[in-house]
Amino acid sequence: MSFLYSLPNELLIVIFKFCDVYTLSQISMVCKQFCRVSYMILNEKANHLLVTNQMSEKFCERCKLLLSSYDSKFITNYNWKHGIYEENEICKLINTNPHFNKNLLQMTKNMICLFDKNCLLAYNRDNFKEKAVEICNSDIIAITYCNDVILTSHRDGSIRLRRIQLQGENTNYFTQLKIHCNVFDGIINHIDATSQHIILSCRLSNTDASIEIQKNMYEKDGCVERNQIFYRKKCLVSSVSFDPTGIKFAANTSDLEHPRLTSFRIYDIDKSYQVMHKEYDDTLDQLLWEDPHTILTLHMDYIKKIDMRTSKCVHMCDTSSIPEWSDILTCFSSDYLYTIMTGTRNGKIILWDQRKSAPIQTYQISPIRKSDSFFFNEIRSIQFDSTYLYAVTKDKLIEFDFKGSYFEDYFEDYSIKRLKHKKIKNFFVNFLNNIFQKN
Repeated sequence: MSFLYSLPNELLIVIFKFCDVYTLSQISMVCKQFCRVSYMILNEKANHLLVTNQMSEKFCERCKLLLSSYDSKFITNYNWKHGIYEENEICKLINTNPHFNKNLLQMTKNMICLFDKNCLLAYNRDNFKEKAVEICNSDIIAITYCNDVILTSHRDGSIRLRRIQLQGENTNYFTQLKIHCNVFDGIINHIDATSQHIILSCRLSNTDASIEIQKNMYEKDGCVERNQIFYRKKCLVSSVSFDPTGIKFAANTSDLEHPRLTSFRIYDIDKSYQVMHKEYDDTLDQLLWEDPHTILTLHMDYIKKIDMRTSKCVHMCDTSSIPEWSDILTCFSSDYLYTIMTGTRNGKIILWDQRKSAPIQTYQISPIRKSDSFFFNEIRSIQFDSTYLYAVTKDKLIEFDFKGSYFEDYFEDYSIKRLKHKKIKNFFVNFLNNIFQKN
């Protein structure tokens, strides 16, 4: 065995890369050298997984369970890719309006927050029986979350800031921080926030819309500075979103006379000018920043990833190219690295890998029986972390749990199973002997 231990790490890396995850974990117990090389490869593999990679800080902020061991990462990733999950209905909803904000669901490490007409709900993720509820005197149109503060816009043109008070692990109640009354004469359809600014999209009439910025003030007696108008025109605004640094924001609009003629615009807040304007002869529903340099645009049957430095498309996820998967996309979410989840009109959620063009997996919500027929509700908003997926339909909030330990299913696909330490040694001795004999 002395020649085996004398092999350089570079050669061991080449050999070990042919091994599956379970074999690598067994190899790591042979000796210290094998342990170092095995975990180097395991770490590299873990950082390139879908959903469970946990590489983005923004994504980790909403992960209830950070997967720390290699077993938990690879097994949970296997569950995502092979559609192994448990579906749970969290609550019934009265009516989630599909005509306004697609981001009606907000998710943090501790809670799930959403609205249902004039009712604001926050569920404790450790115990969904523990929840905070607040009934408002005006219907909620949009919601966002920033620095432990929930911001909602309302039909009466107001903006309300709340914080959820926690006692131990239980969610108790909302605390009102501030109400900006009569911010607009119209309805605030979309809202997003950073610690410094709030961006608003307001429908002034049936034809006019505007996009404006104001200072984010938490204090009850703080004064709201005059809104800065970035855009006002006869159009419809479908989405607004800040970039991760809070320096720029994006908005997409559609022409009233030609609804399929849509465009998205990038603005620099500090310099108060338009950085980019890109038009599509297609329906554009939603925007999502991945990092300061790339942005995702959601169309009816595909997603484009655009490099903001060159204005070029660098990746496209297209359902129309696969007839059996073809469907109208309604909403989406990202882990800010490789994974994208999209909701569809017929109750499917599609898992995408940005390194590939074809879908990886679909998750179908349970059908609703009406008389003698079955139908599926449209997915109107989705959020996910490394082990859970949450979806809002017309009448319910659903949780998909992917953290189950399916060891037997996981190892069925591999030819080398449960190798013992001595067998691992013999395996590599024979492997290397064959190489030296041929040479």
